[in-house]
Amino acid sequence: MIKMSIPSGAINKLNKEIKDAQKIYEQKLSDEINKGMMMVHISAQRNITSQISVNNTFMASLIPEFKVGTLEANVHHTSAHAPFIEFGTKRKFSVDPAYAKYASQFKGSKSGTFKKLLENIGVWAKKASIPDEAVFPIALSIARNGIPAKPFLYPAFEENRGKIINNIKKLKI
Repeated sequence: MIKMSIPSGAINKLNKEIKDAQKIYEQKLSDEINKGMMMVHISAQRNITSQISVNNTFMASLIPEFKVGTLEANVHHTSAHAPFIEFGTKRKFSVDPAYAKYASQFKGSKSGTFKKLLENIGVWAKKASIPDEAVFPIALSIARNGIPAKPFLYPAFEENRGKIINNIKKLKI
């Protein structure tokens, strides 16, 4: 009979090395997730500035959120009208099927009033040097027909998803 034993000190040392390696790997993974969400944030900002006439408040409302010490991070927009810009409204509602379930919660939402729409269009019109007499027809058209989707966040995620996954796959302990 062949007998082998491992000293308990060696087992304890090995267990400690495994736990240390796990912590290091989890930190690398967390860093990669945070870096990936920052890439999404930067791409979404670029999308906003390239296709949407917005003020700085809307841009500043796009927030990257990193949860240090966890394997979670996200990019979200705090503006109540961001989903309507992302997916469009009324007849112009348009969404990638991959995000249909999430987007459907905003379809048909009646979160504002026509008066508030007029106010918002008025603010935008002043900044865009559009005459006051155009505000009502623009607001009426939006109320009747909606606005087209101008996706900025989900395309940013799709643009970076492959890079994020590849970077995670390359991680080594």
